[in-house]
Amino acid sequence: MATPAVPKSYTTPDASDGKPDQPLKEKPVAMNTGPGRPVTFKVWRGDSTNAGFQDYTTTITVGMVVLDAIHQIQAESAPDLACRWNCKAGKCGSCSAEINGKPRLMCMTRMDELPEGPVTVEPMKAFPLIKDLVTDVSWNYEVKKRLKPFKPRKPDAPDGTWRMQQQDVDRVQEFRKCIECFLCQDVCHVLRDHHKHDEFIGPASSSTPPPSRCTPSTPRTASPTSRNATASATATSPSAAPRSAPSTSPSPTTPSSP
Repeated sequence: MATPAVPKSYTTPDASDGKPDQPLKEKPVAMNTGPGRPVTFKVWRGDSTNAGFQDYTTTITVGMVVLDAIHQIQAESAPDLACRWNCKAGKCGSCSAEINGKPRLMCMTRMDELPEGPVTVEPMKAFPLIKDLVTDVSWNYEVKKRLKPFKPRKPDAPDGTWRMQQQDVDRVQEFRKCIECFLCQDVCHVLRDHHKHDEFIGPASSSTPPPSRCTPSTPRTASPTSRNATASATATSPSAAPRSAPSTSPSPTTPSSP
């Protein structure tokens, strides 16, 4: 007998084929933003030598995301708060942070989805702290330089083409959706807790397709420049041990205004 259908609005897809979808877990009570209400934010402030949480209170309105609140705090009470962002659309991966202890994009975290109470905002712990919410992620680009370029096998057909299954094409395309937010690196315990940056390249680099040599006549560009290398506020260059220091850390570049 077939399993009766369950409304999708109350389920989440199961990873195993042939099994019914599993009911969603009850979500915590969401924050009531209303027409405008004060919310306290505990924001990480300081550099690699002296840092800690500092409280700010700002008014939250309907539709705001955490990045909106950080910008509002900058405008109202902390103009020197360093925060990295760019597109505010979940495409550039610049505004990565840890919100209430969970790695998330600030621009994609709605205030009405957070539980009631103070909201903590702190930088990613897997990378050296530059200032406030800005971390030095240049290690990721140094790792990419060490990836060996992909060299395809000999063509499968006389016309110089290859034969691939569509499912293999789809699998590769999925990896190309990476926006380089490096949140997967931040939750990797090998990097976050054990600081083995010199031994493990992390999940982001492990799943990123290497550069191709399919068209050797096309010159390869120089090493990628991080679009995360700019900050919306001034940030000092790290000169001491990071908040969670990798065992070996490359010399970071000083962020400049976009």
